[in-house]
Amino acid sequence: MTNRIATYGLGCLAVLLLLAAGTASAQDDPRAVCEDAARDAYQAANAELDAGMGDVEAVYRWSKRWLQALSEKDPAAKRPALEAHQTRMQALQTKATTLVQTGMLKGSAARACDYYAAEAAAWLADK
Repeated sequence: MTNRIATYGLGCLAVLLLLAAGTASAQDDPRAVCEDAARDAYQAANAELDAGMGDVEAVYRWSKRWLQALSEKDPAAKRPALEAHQTRMQALQTKATTLVQTGMLKGSAARACDYYAAEAAAWLADK
């Protein structure tokens, strides 16, 4: 129980630090603000999942938004952005499998991650 509380506290601290680091000024390019915000939200969602208080859908959703922000900011960066998204989804798939095995996530979360990884691979194959 103590380890779970400590993990939760560390997860909360990580989320707060990530959010504080992601503040952007109103004078920034909106596309850059979108990229930074999506990256920071992805990192926060991933930290929440690690701390046992998040879900795989949020990690996926923010990775996808980060992909979109990168692609819209620089269309030439679309392929590297797709590759980075695929790498993130493969890592999420591996993490979800481990979390299901330890009882931290339901089996449906691992199947959702199988979908996310396959979707990312399909998008990359189309480019």
